[in-house]
Amino acid sequence: MRLNKLIIFYYLIITFISLFFNFKWVSADTIISVYIVEAINDQKILPFQSMENYEEKPKITLKACPGEFEPASFVVRANKKISELKPVCSNLQNKNSKISSEHIDIKIVKCWYQAGGAWNSHLIDHKKEAVLVPELLVNDQKLIKIDSSTKNNYIKLKNELSEEYLLISDREQVNRGILPQLHEFPIQDSKNLIPADIDKDTNLQYWITAYIPADAAPGQYEGHIDIYAKEMILSRLNLSINVLPFRLVPSDLEYSIYYRGMLDDESPTVSSEIKNSPQLRAELINQHQHNIVNPVLYQKLHPKGPLKYKSSDELKRLIHKHLNIRQSLKMTGDDLYYLGRTTGRPTSDKGLIPLKADVQELKIISKQYNYDELYLYGIDEAKGEELLQQKDAWEAVRYQGAKIFAAGYSGHFESMGFLTDLLVHHGLPEKEEVSKFQSIGHKIFIYSNPQSGPENPLLFRKNYGFKLWQTGCDGAMPYAYQHSMGNIWNDFDHIKYRDLVFAYPTINGVINTIAWEGFREAIDDVRYLSTLLHYIKSHEKSHDPKIIKEITDAKRYVNQLKYLDEIDPKRTRENIIDMIMRLNPICSPSLKIIK
Repeated sequence: MRLNKLIIFYYLIITFISLFFNFKWVSADTIISVYIVEAINDQKILPFQSMENYEEKPKITLKACPGEFEPASFVVRANKKISELKPVCSNLQNKNSKISSEHIDIKIVKCWYQAGGAWNSHLIDHKKEAVLVPELLVNDQKLIKIDSSTKNNYIKLKNELSEEYLLISDREQVNRGILPQLHEFPIQDSKNLIPADIDKDTNLQYWITAYIPADAAPGQYEGHIDIYAKEMILSRLNLSINVLPFRLVPSDLEYSIYYRGMLDDESPTVSSEIKNSPQLRAELINQHQHNIVNPVLYQKLHPKGPLKYKSSDELKRLIHKHLNIRQSLKMTGDDLYYLGRTTGRPTSDKGLIPLKADVQELKIISKQYNYDELYLYGIDEAKGEELLQQKDAWEAVRYQGAKIFAAGYSGHFESMGFLTDLLVHHGLPEKEEVSKFQSIGHKIFIYSNPQSGPENPLLFRKNYGFKLWQTGCDGAMPYAYQHSMGNIWNDFDHIKYRDLVFAYPTINGVINTIAWEGFREAIDDVRYLSTLLHYIKSHEKSHDPKIIKEITDAKRYVNQLKYLDEIDPKRTRENIIDMIMRLNPICSPSLKIIK
């Protein structure tokens, strides 16, 4: 009898505590399902799709080098309506050290409607309806609201006094280059991840970006991600990161990007064009974190376009201020790719004399920031007679000690290749085309393979990574980090092009896209391969039988890789890591195992 009373007493206490703290005695398995998905993938994860082809797994495993960013992703599927869902990551521990949870960034993958052609093309296909695609990596799920019945997007604009949602999928207003001032378009994401709401039988995808500190000791680090709904933990994902015992060398290929952003603190915009100092710094940091340390400079030398109201002296000060920001971020490379003043096609002294003077002025500026060479841009995508008309201008520029770069096509070499120090080739060139430029000591990059705009991250990882390396090109210069066709947040307001965007501008920073993450992985793939090639080169003349065998196997693999029709980048990187690990203990001190 006494035992029964005690049982009843404890039952009442537990019931009271449950009601008081609003705890729910429901198995987490009945509330959500959690699926680990490949981050860089060409398969879209949409809110209402079935997840039956995906397997529920309790653990995320990553492998990365010190100083590297590495992505992962998981999907939460709700079996009932849930409010305030939020994943929280612990510190990751190994025997002697840890990776702080501050280095594990978790964001929501936001789906929204984009113009016909989305996912695989930067062109608008007016025959197709708007397409729902995952693209934005946000902290605030409600930054963008979508209307599935009308296929419209609405963006949250917030200032100190008010908050409103504005339609950003207007199909009627077709304009070019809308440059809203910050007060006109106060778009900004939350600084931290905000708890999200999720309806029954829908999915919410999360994106993890793990940064491995440069001083992280090698080894296996273990932690976990708890998925909360209010105060209750619904699920726990284990997170394991294997920090590799070597460092990545810089890519043997050079990666730049067309960056239209110009500094002007007096009239900044939410667009691809005019930035204030905080915006510019945030975007340059973002590029640096994605392996771009030497973007093309568009800062104007003379009053023109959005900066036409400035004097020449003011513009020169802005060039210096812009380059000072780059220098403070360690973003000055060997060559200054300058597009703030193009060569044009002058043939008389009236045009050639000021061109020569500008080259001398720009050379002085570039030397102040430790650039070895100044490159001036020709007429974009010129061919035929238009290309040949630039001959006098290009000869004048090169006579002044600067170099020429321009976007163009196959066949360019026969017309102007001897004057083109760097051709930025449209799409992947044939190897014979590459050899023509390299045979005279000139460089060839690619762009438009594809342009930015498509949301598909695997497309960028494949095309700008191992596939680019196979061609023998010297590098890549994609177009563009951002290009506002109309309003950069409205994908429908141009007659031909979707906005070209790797990272969307806000009033105080940027919002990454999954395509931009795919591009970073492409460069990292080439960095892994470059690291292996450096090992091979440094020890290929060894007489040690063990080293000879490992080097021979690695060279054979690289040669096979060069001619594969289709490369799986994830599997290939794994193979390269395995070969580096076998070579690591016996190779050069600069790349040896981290102590």
